[in-house]
Amino acid sequence: MRWFVRPSYYGPLLIRGSQLDNSHQIRFDDGLLSEIALNIPQGDSQQWYDRPSETRLQVPGCYAYQVDGIHFSQILVFQAVVKNS
Repeated sequence: MRWFVRPSYYGPLLIRGSQLDNSHQIRFDDGLLSEIALNIPQGDSQQWYDRPSETRLQVPGCYAYQVDGIHFSQILVFQAVVKNS
């Protein structure tokens, strides 16, 4: 997963998530982070900010990320499935 932030945004950004159809958490990167907290610096208004990460899930199911900024909150819902080889 790679998180992209539009050039016009700067300030704090919080990314977190959980399972919607059970009680499992989403973990990030090495599995130790339950959220990603960023502070996007004010900079070149033509350049996108990006932050690579890994999402760690314990089981398949319905999950959601919540992304919060200064003047917005966005929910991104997805279904995680096990793909049979």
